[in-house]
Amino acid sequence: MLYTGRVEIRNGVLNVRSAPDGPVTDTLEAGKEVQVLSDEGAWVQIAYGNSEGYAAKQYIVFKEAQKDARLVVSDGEGHAFVIEGEATIKIAAGAID
Repeated sequence: MLYTGRVEIRNGVLNVRSAPDGPVTDTLEAGKEVQVLSDEGAWVQIAYGNSEGYAAKQYIVFKEAQKDARLVVSDGEGHAFVIEGEATIKIAAGAID
């Protein structure tokens, strides 16, 4: 799990999909708590109750980072990397290979 979050949608319900841009498999009401399993750019993979799926990230308000994560790095293409432990990291401007 990367984060916990809450569904934040003004009208209607949030569609949960089987894959990013995939068919709708479920819906969630505003205020529903979810666990964010992965961040894939405009989409997040979520777990809620006994189910999992994908939802548009813009409708999830993140509540807290995983407590044992030291750093979350994005490569600009929607991939997030969690770096744990006592790693030493050098970050430079430009693309991540």
